[in-house]
Amino acid sequence: MGCSSAKPTLVNAVEEVEANPSAGLARLFKVMEQAPSDSKALEKIKDEAPHMFELLPKAMQSLNGKTPKTVKAACGVIVYCVKACNDPSLSDNSVVIPWEVIQQIQKCLVDWLGESRDVEVVNAVTLALTSLFWLEPHATQCKRELGRSGGIRVALKALQAKYDTTSTRTLESIALMLSLFADSGENVSTIIAHGGHLGLIHFVEEPQAHDVSKDMHGHCITVLQACLAQGRKIEDQPQSCQWLTDIQKAIKSGSLMPKTVFKH
Repeated sequence: MGCSSAKPTLVNAVEEVEANPSAGLARLFKVMEQAPSDSKALEKIKDEAPHMFELLPKAMQSLNGKTPKTVKAACGVIVYCVKACNDPSLSDNSVVIPWEVIQQIQKCLVDWLGESRDVEVVNAVTLALTSLFWLEPHATQCKRELGRSGGIRVALKALQAKYDTTSTRTLESIALMLSLFADSGENVSTIIAHGGHLGLIHFVEEPQAHDVSKDMHGHCITVLQACLAQGRKIEDQPQSCQWLTDIQKAIKSGSLMPKTVFKH
């Protein structure tokens, strides 16, 4: 009679990431995904989070960005770790992750975002990048670094990319990330510098032509409103600036769009 193998634990999976990053990340994500959604399971993730974050840069760098399953697993691990670290219902033990570790993780994610045209990978990478915006005490620094490192340029390019399959959910994820990023004058100026203020207009004015959901439409309007406000500060003659006029027109027309035009 054969005996069944023991169900892998979180600690076992973390150890496997160190020995075999590709298989280990897939196993780790599966363990996290199948864990009960209770405080006890989340506490375990929170306890292991520092070690997991420490292992991630080297593990991610060893992966081939063209292996969608493993890339998505790595992104899922990041999202779960951030969620556990930030959960107010868990222990008060603060989780401190060195900034250098987060910086390396973010760089890997940006590289993957720029390389992939797999719509599910782009979505997973975007969600992982966005989750770092909530990881204290590095949230503000993550946004600033994403702008300074060229990550926003890559995200805007991904927003305009053509995908083989339905991209509504992925476009919505990128638009959400941009709307959260646009929370300071410096960040909004980064979006403007890379043409994001103009690249978002057609999503707002022609949602039916671009598979735009109602939520994505709202995120794009949020970014355009921030660009409009920042533009009025940085332009010498804002009243005669054409791009400000175009944005104002897009926001106005977008606000009047009926619900029937959006992708569901």
